[in-house]
Amino acid sequence: MTMSRRTVALFSSALAVRLALLLYGYFQDLYMGVKYTDVDYDVYTDAAREITDGHSPFERTTYRYTPVLAFLLLPNIYVHQAFGKMLFVGCDLLVGYVLYQILRLRGLPDTDAVNYCCVWLFHPFSINISTRGNADSIVVLLVLLSLLLIMRKQVVLSAIAYGAAVHFKIFPIVYALAFLVFLNGDFTAVKHVEQASSGSPLLRLCIRQLNRDRLTFGLVSGGLFLFLAAGCYYLYGYQCLYEA
Repeated sequence: MTMSRRTVALFSSALAVRLALLLYGYFQDLYMGVKYTDVDYDVYTDAAREITDGHSPFERTTYRYTPVLAFLLLPNIYVHQAFGKMLFVGCDLLVGYVLYQILRLRGLPDTDAVNYCCVWLFHPFSINISTRGNADSIVVLLVLLSLLLIMRKQVVLSAIAYGAAVHFKIFPIVYALAFLVFLNGDFTAVKHVEQASSGSPLLRLCIRQLNRDRLTFGLVSGGLFLFLAAGCYYLYGYQCLYEA
């Protein structure tokens, strides 16, 4: 789907606004008593520093997030402390782009799609949250990416994005039922199992809800979630499960 010049200009403007606020935030942090940067951003950075020192990120008091986030922000220590903010701003803009792609898939013309995307791209909350250094844009991006991929019938990739989203923060689990309802289809193997099943109406009802896409989505997303959880537990033990 080709983006018009107007669409490119609006996305470029959204990027410029965020970069300007990043620069403003740098000077506010430097010269004013009240900092622009979210206190959580300092927590992320300190957790990344703990990893570089060979310690657990949970040695940093109040770190309550997946260790994956601390690993993603290692460039805060090795490159520049603003790396994480740039990452979150990039995810924030990608949310707008994914929304644009979803709307185009729904049949909206370019002009209408980008107009709706502007609600996100220029919303003061979304701009403020990402430029202050909050990581929520990563979770939002993963959830919307899973929706876009599932609309494109790329079930495995969608499940990977969804499993990663639930690993980052547990609340996207509430969308599981919606995704499974969306993955409605005709799975011939179910009919054979249903015919062979004797008796229980509840069993037949459960079997009727199964299809290949639903099984794939559930197994891949659930498997990735468990794999990431197991990996974090292996590295940092019970403290990881308790804190995160």
